[in-house]
Amino acid sequence: MIAMNLSRWAEQWIIYASTEFGFIRLSDPYTTGSSMMPQKQNPDMLELIRGRCGGVYGQLVALLTMCKGLTIGYNRDLQEDKRWVFIAYDTVRDSLEMAARLVTGTTFQADKIQSTLRSGFLDATSLADFLVTRDVPFRRAHEIVGSLVRTCRDQGLEELAALSQGDFDRACTKAGLPAGLCGADVYAWLGAENVVKRYQSAGNAGVSGFEQQLLAWESRLGDKLTD
Repeated sequence: MIAMNLSRWAEQWIIYASTEFGFIRLSDPYTTGSSMMPQKQNPDMLELIRGRCGGVYGQLVALLTMCKGLTIGYNRDLQEDKRWVFIAYDTVRDSLEMAARLVTGTTFQADKIQSTLRSGFLDATSLADFLVTRDVPFRRAHEIVGSLVRTCRDQGLEELAALSQGDFDRACTKAGLPAGLCGADVYAWLGAENVVKRYQSAGNAGVSGFEQQLLAWESRLGDKLTD
């Protein structure tokens, strides 16, 4: 499971490090150049971590296959399990160590990330939640927000916050709801920053949830963080 999660993380960061995304910049010691293209930065260590998951899966299958035909009790076959367990352990341990080094040396390109948050209508669910606080059933709120997204596209707008008060009123009245349901306070629910700040429940993906998890792991790891 650790190897699988490392593989998924590596795949995510390989995508984030690509020219198309550019969300992160990997440290040079953990990348290599290209024999032909001098500008290229290949995420080699991430790719190796991603690839090693297959070997760990193979060792698990070897163990399972070894045990599938054994009768109850100890069998000499089990003498062969050590090599697969030890190889898998060493692989995962080395991958974790490399992952820690990669994280430490990676720089997040905040400006590039910020510039992408205005596209894709990431706050659409937050707008539906706002309507729910106005006693609109979520299914109806879902339909209204969908129509507002289409309005944005028709007007060439990339953000729900760019809509006028009249746009919100028309969407509500078309759904059989009173105009003015979305007052000026609706804009405080829109935009990525407002969405993230609004998350407050335990384990949330917002700022408070991140801070809680950070404190929890610092407490759990203790002195190991300074090793």
